[in-house]
Amino acid sequence: MSRLLGSLLALAALGPLAPTASANPYRWVDERGVVNYGDTPPANARQVRPLSPEQSSVSVVPGLSREDVDRARKSTEQARIERLEREVKALREEARNTPPPTPPLASEPATIYIPFYGGPIRPPRPWPPKPPKPEPIKPLPPPPPPLYTRPR
Repeated sequence: MSRLLGSLLALAALGPLAPTASANPYRWVDERGVVNYGDTPPANARQVRPLSPEQSSVSVVPGLSREDVDRARKSTEQARIERLEREVKALREEARNTPPPTPPLASEPATIYIPFYGGPIRPPRPWPPKPPKPEPIKPLPPPPPPLYTRPR
């Protein structure tokens, strides 16, 4: 009994906190010309109109029954299977009618392409590198003759 009383007290305490379902819905057109519905229209909305339950109605389009959905699925699967079987039959017929490829003539040399990425192969350099050989010292050339001489 105390459990039921506790539940009722909790519902009574939380009841006023629940959102109300009697909010007035509005219909408006936004800046892009799209019709929107909601509880509060934005400030820049045009053609704001409150909706009342007496004026509004909900239209319900009944869906297909489960038997109709299963029947449609089976017929779609059967059509797909038949289409794939026709494609396989056409491919087999094409393979039968296509002549086999002719082998290359024996006089033609067979070319094989082997890609090689990289430069020529060089022997490794010694490390540390050898110092360069000094050039021999050459004697200085004789001085050029004077451009003019003074008379004596």
